[in-house]
Amino acid sequence: MSPEAVYEVLSKVTDPELGRNIVELGFVKDLSIEDGRIAFTLELTTPGCPLKETLTAQCREALLSAFPEVREVDIRVSARVRQDARIQERLSVPVKTVLAVGSGKGGVGKSTVTALLAHLFHRLGAKVGVLDADIYGPNIPRLLPPVQGPEAEGERIVPARTREGIVVMSVGFLVEEGQALVWRGPMLHSMLQSLITQVEWPVLDYLLLDLPPGTGDVQLSASQLLPLTGALLVATPHPLAQEDLRRGVDAFKRLSVPLLGVIENMAGEVWGEGLTARTAESLGIPFLGSIPLSREIAHAGVSGDFSFLDKGELPFRDVVEAVGSRVSVETYRLQG
Repeated sequence: MSPEAVYEVLSKVTDPELGRNIVELGFVKDLSIEDGRIAFTLELTTPGCPLKETLTAQCREALLSAFPEVREVDIRVSARVRQDARIQERLSVPVKTVLAVGSGKGGVGKSTVTALLAHLFHRLGAKVGVLDADIYGPNIPRLLPPVQGPEAEGERIVPARTREGIVVMSVGFLVEEGQALVWRGPMLHSMLQSLITQVEWPVLDYLLLDLPPGTGDVQLSASQLLPLTGALLVATPHPLAQEDLRRGVDAFKRLSVPLLGVIENMAGEVWGEGLTARTAESLGIPFLGSIPLSREIAHAGVSGDFSFLDKGELPFRDVVEAVGSRVSVETYRLQG
């Protein structure tokens, strides 16, 4: 039983989302064969990959079927988020992917969903940062309160960090609380450019870009300044929010930003179930899941305390797993 024979068997296992086998994708690492035991690391593309159990089971079954002399198959699972190569080509920042979180309408909880995604990704082991691009209404400092920073180092800015280690930058740190910024488009563009290029971003798997609602100057500037790996759209089940969801989808398509999918926030029985999923289907984009109208999330949105996520099974895990999978598919598509 040679390593080549093992790789040959494992090449029959295919990632259904990427449409390629796991050997070709480079998922199989550190293969060892000794005394009837095969061991290797299965390096997947996103923390908390929803296909983890399926792929490991397929690998184990394939190896045990092909090699009767094998008594044990030890598969260690790890994750490494793939690099969106365009980011390194255009910007000197060590960020692997940039995910824009937008909404056609204000008040749908977009910033809360951004903070929730940051916490969920972090709890799954990813390195996460949040850039608050909602210049007129910067709420991220309240949702992700820092324990240190931001700090100036010469002409550079070291971003803030939360207690959990999430990296955060916002114009809200640079102005007095409650101060309104009455700026025209060029000033917005300049500020956003500074937040991107003058900040010492550390190595990040995901940089979440919390956009303002609507389809205006900041969305246009963000698409010009940053290679956006993809956009997530947040909507409530309210019929008016669904109308603006359609406008948001159209805007990102016009800006040639890949649409990763739609997240329904404040889901409940008032407007019935399935409305946002049906809208997403009609628009031809993935529906990534629902986040319920919840007292705990509402409290976190005021206090910045997301410790309820540590109690028991991680809630909304299916949503963040779906986001991670879509990012993985998109980075592979961008790499050709």
